[in-house]
Amino acid sequence: MATAAVLAFNMLIQGAPISPMWNPDAQSQDPTELLARTLQNRVGVALAIAAILALAFMRAGRRERMLGG
Repeated sequence: MATAAVLAFNMLIQGAPISPMWNPDAQSQDPTELLARTLQNRVGVALAIAAILALAFMRAGRRERMLGG
C-alpha cells in the first residue's frame, strides 16, 4: 500500500492523468491508433466486468437452489 501511495503522489506531482487506461509511452503515437487502443481497452474492461457479474449471479442462483429457495 505504501508503494501505491508513493506512485500516486509521484503522478500527482508530475501532472500525469489519473486513468487506468492511460499509457505514458503512447503519447508519441498516431491519434487514431491511440483512440483504437483506448477503445479496445475500455471494451475489454467492460467485458471483464460483465463476466465477473455473470459468474456472481450464477453462483447466487446455485446457492439459492442448494438452499431450497
